[in-house]
Amino acid sequence: SSPPVLGTPSPPASFSKSAPSVPPATAAEQAPATTPAVPSASSGAAKAVPFQERYASAIAKLEEVEQEVDQFKKDASQKDFRLQAKKAFNTRVGQISATWGRIQGVTTGLCTLLEEYTKGQGASPARQRFAEHAMALRFADDAEVGVRSQPRAAWSIAEVACRVFDKFPAVQELFTGIMCRNCPYLRPDYSGSQVGRSG
Repeated sequence: SSPPVLGTPSPPASFSKSAPSVPPATAAEQAPATTPAVPSASSGAAKAVPFQERYASAIAKLEEVEQEVDQFKKDASQKDFRLQAKKAFNTRVGQISATWGRIQGVTTGLCTLLEEYTKGQGASPARQRFAEHAMALRFADDAEVGVRSQPRAAWSIAEVACRVFDKFPAVQELFTGIMCRNCPYLRPDYSGSQVGRSG
């Protein structure tokens, strides 16, 4: 006989127009249903953090780091490092464009710089804080200024930023603090646009 046409499979041999017989229930099916156990608070399950608490934590962390950064900026012996780090971050971020090759290249470059400044030769806690803060500040600047002038750039900038945040959570925490402080729409008690505000 000719094979069945593709997309219209033949019915099984046991098929009939009468209602199919139902097999007897097994012991497991006869047992009463039980409610899945709910993990206790001590089980280590992640709990959602209220936004108000998240907001306050991000602001507090930012202010703490900014105090350290302000002290670091007063150290004349670190002036060359500060200029070099900021220039390197600005150059890399300025190369972001909406192609996967460029997104991957810039991400790799920024992560390499952060790795060098935070863990490489000559690294120190003060240098680490400065580098993380400078990186967060550069992303925040693009989010507030760069995207406003070029809205289509938001996607590619976010792609790079998220990948950097994944490898360096401290940068994400500082970025969150900067955005929470600068943007009134992120305030937990926000209740409406300010009079005369255009954005």
